[in-house]
Amino acid sequence: MNAPKLHRAAQNAAPYVLFLGVWQLVVTAQLVNTTLLPSPLDIARTFADLLSRSNVLVRHIYASVTRLVVGLGLGVVMGMGAGIAIGSNRTVRAMFAPLVSILITIPTIALVPALLITVGIGSTTVIIAIFLAGFFPVTYGMVSGINSINERYIQAARISGANRKCILRTILLPGSLRSLLPGLRLAIGYSWGALVGAEMLASNEWGVGHMIYAARTFYAIDVMFVGLVIIALGGYVMDKVIIKYVERRTIQEWGMVSRG
Repeated sequence: MNAPKLHRAAQNAAPYVLFLGVWQLVVTAQLVNTTLLPSPLDIARTFADLLSRSNVLVRHIYASVTRLVVGLGLGVVMGMGAGIAIGSNRTVRAMFAPLVSILITIPTIALVPALLITVGIGSTTVIIAIFLAGFFPVTYGMVSGINSINERYIQAARISGANRKCILRTILLPGSLRSLLPGLRLAIGYSWGALVGAEMLASNEWGVGHMIYAARTFYAIDVMFVGLVIIALGGYVMDKVIIKYVERRTIQEWGMVSRG
């Protein structure tokens, strides 16, 4: 690794190191109630202990990741489809775009009680909640992206004899990515929140959200923080690995945004 990359890595790591260092010092100096706020070292020890003692933590993570992949995957695919259907037709866009703008503001966790009544307790309710959390941001991003494309490009493609499939592949999808990627980022964040909230209420055995909720019964604050760390790391990895990769291979390579 050369000097510029080392310097950039140090810059990226500095805020996290500073945050964890201050946190550790505050807890060590007992400036806060240590029974309510464990130190980073205590959380790390609890995490290692949960991993070494049994496969319980692994099963919680596996259950949550499986639900997230299914729910978010369906939300992204169907959200893109709905966004294309709404954004590519002026009449449909005028009818449904305002509805999408309204529905995206409703927190998914507020819908979980209704899902509990209609669907019941279990993974299906959690997956539906995740799906809804991911569907609307992706749909909104897709509609906004298509709406931002200059109509002249589409008209020129039609004059050149391009069919709907060709226009979709060469103009609508690439042109909408600049707005779609922020929608995907929102979808990931909302989906993690929906996952945890729904698992707290609807999961009857496994899941990180269920683990956090069950830990409060035993006042296991360190276990609750382990769950929070897993959620934070999962969201960070999805953003920095998946979304950043797509961004780098598409809109950055095409010069639509800077490579800062």
